Amino acid sequence: MTFARKAGSPRDYEYAVAGPEGHWEIAKAAYEAQTLSALGETGHELRFHIKPAAAGEISTLISVSVDATPTPTEQGYVLDFRPQCNAATPCEIGFSRLPAGSTVQLLSAGRERFDVPQVLATRSGENVRFETAELLRAGMIRVVTTDAASREATLAIWNKAQLMTRATTNFSLGSNSVVRAATEVAILKGAPGVHVAFFRGSSAESAYLIGRTEHIESGYIGEYLEPHLRLERDMRSYAYSALDAIIPGKPGHSVLMMPISARNNQNSISTQEQQTPEFITTHEKITLQLPEGFAADVQLFECQYYSAGTCTSTRHIAAQVERNGQTITLKPLEAQITTLWLLRADISGGQFSSPGFWNQFTIGLSHYHIFGKHPRWAFWFWFLIIIGALAGAIILFVWLGKRKRRRAEELRLKKLESDAIADILKRDPDFSIETFKARGRQIAETIQQSWCAGDMRDCRRFLSQGVYNRFRLQLKIMREIERNKNVMADFKIQGFHIWNHNLSGSFDCLTVRLNAEARDITVNADLSDAESQKQVKTAPLNAFTEFYSFMRLRDARSANHERTDQCSHCGTPFTGEGEITKCKSCGAIAGSGTFDWVLTEITQSVEYKGSTTRKNMGDVSSDRLEDRASFVFWRDLMAHMTANRAYIVRDATDTYLGSVAFEKPQPLFNIAVGAADLETFKAKDEISRARIRVKWSAAGSRAAEVRHRQSVITLISPTNAAATGGFAEHSCSSCGAPLPETDSTECSYCHSPIQGKNADWLLESVETTIE
Repeated sequence: MTFARKAGSPRDYEYAVAGPEGHWEIAKAAYEAQTLSALGETGHELRFHIKPAAAGEISTLISVSVDATPTPTEQGYVLDFRPQCNAATPCEIGFSRLPAGSTVQLLSAGRERFDVPQVLATRSGENVRFETAELLRAGMIRVVTTDAASREATLAIWNKAQLMTRATTNFSLGSNSVVRAATEVAILKGAPGVHVAFFRGSSAESAYLIGRTEHIESGYIGEYLEPHLRLERDMRSYAYSALDAIIPGKPGHSVLMMPISARNNQNSISTQEQQTPEFITTHEKITLQLPEGFAADVQLFECQYYSAGTCTSTRHIAAQVERNGQTITLKPLEAQITTLWLLRADISGGQFSSPGFWNQFTIGLSHYHIFGKHPRWAFWFWFLIIIGALAGAIILFVWLGKRKRRRAEELRLKKLESDAIADILKRDPDFSIETFKARGRQIAETIQQSWCAGDMRDCRRFLSQGVYNRFRLQLKIMREIERNKNVMADFKIQGFHIWNHNLSGSFDCLTVRLNAEARDITVNADLSDAESQKQVKTAPLNAFTEFYSFMRLRDARSANHERTDQCSHCGTPFTGEGEITKCKSCGAIAGSGTFDWVLTEITQSVEYKGSTTRKNMGDVSSDRLEDRASFVFWRDLMAHMTANRAYIVRDATDTYLGSVAFEKPQPLFNIAVGAADLETFKAKDEISRARIRVKWSAAGSRAAEVRHRQSVITLISPTNAAATGGFAEHSCSSCGAPLPETDSTECSYCHSPIQGKNADWLLESVETTIE
């Protein structure tokens, strides 16, 4: 074979191979009948097949003269040949007129894609020849020149088109399986948005995740088109981080495969030989930085054929390898004409860790941003981000609207409160709305605690006789007769606002709207407190609204009203007195409404009728009458359910007691009282009479249906007593202790004589209808 530089050849030859000079050409063939095929598959490799000798022929000699442009190296150039010889045909290949200092290597054929060929034989000199026996063992013949003239001649061919670039590539390998690649190119010019070849992954089933990029505009990393990256305009460097570039092997061993791209302005066949003169890249160095404790054997390979996302055939690239600690430096012995080389590192001596959620997350998002696919979850991430942003915007607008309405509601409530207390402030300038509300909240919280504990005694001093007895007797019925108990948890007051103000006889009435939430269930009375709390914690948290009515004499003045455990008249603390309501210092009765606000009614929101005008009965309060009616209703009910007349004996007339028999208990279950409304009031010279309608419901047995009922209660009182008396439950006149629920005539606390009848409205009759 004769190698000579060819000048000015036409561009339309049958066999086209890339190179600055264009195509290779068969200059002559001594025996033209022979078939030459696949001449010039790559820019630096010559292949041809020789037809076996015909019958009767001893041998066939073919002499081929070609013009070719070798690949430049740092010392000269390199050119590869693949001999196609078989045992049936004698085959000799010789080289003549080689430049001084040239060597010809006979290399083995690699069995795997990434095998490094072995040197079977090396010949030097101007004329080199290989015999058939040698060629049958060989897979490649490599001509290497090392003289300056050859290098300068080769570089001159490429430099004539100003296509030379010099590059430096650095790989940094982390123990967390993340690879960082950075490439700098000394001369980078040409069309904007240059494409560089890439590598999809180690196989068709796996692909790299490319993230944290620099100067990379877009790319493709699928199977059906050749992977590539598109750089930003006029960039002289680019970088990226990659996941899944490390192929797990046997324990303690892994393989790293990373692409090294040459400059290429085309986006077709970007991983193979340049089909037209483009660029040739000389690598100053390629470095690999390993983590502490890791070691690696590195090799360079050229990707010769790319299919289904990976290289199906490769060519080994010789390089000088230097090691300095954990840094490995490669200096390739030839320039890069094909646009994709692969760095293969066989890694040992260390164990890779998981890249961690944040690394996978950020690299995955960056990969999806550049390539628009893989990983699939990134699509849903951005989709949910958009949906979340829209939902967030809607939530924000809704929240702003709610805040606006809440502020408007707060202003409205403040005006309501201001209007409600205006009349009170004229008579009582020291009245403090903050103190009133703080004390009211404390009362509400104490009621909930006492109710759940099954003992209302702590509430006696600030509840009216009707409210206190209703709670106390309801608890007694639930726990002792029905064998149930109500359990609440997580009670929290959300709002406590004065709703309106009314006059009721000689009393002021302030109605407060309570907004709260709690968990509320009914359990068996025998269940332990711990088990009860465990069950109530699983109940839903429900919001509810109630209206509290607080009463106080109109001529009362605010003083000592901050606490519920001290006398509202003189401020003396109640300490150790238990249920006693009479102050030991001044004799004032707590819970009467004489000196401070007393809770006289709790109305559910569904039953609240709004601000209603009280009946005008002079100094007689309709609320006081309704509270007294509620008191005697519950005591009379309890007397019938227990067949114990002691519950009602002090609060009913002898006429009533003589007309009713308490011989046997009358069972009732699921008792609920809806309202007690004053219907008529008549005051005569000596006796006043009032009729109050109580709406309630109950079942006659545990299994019976709950039925609605109405009881019309008639109360009578001496006229002078009808206009007086507070809301407090009657107690011992000497010490203020609660009256015994027996026929006893003396106080169980101080042993003083107690009255046979309470000086108050007494029960005269009860008329009950069942719906």
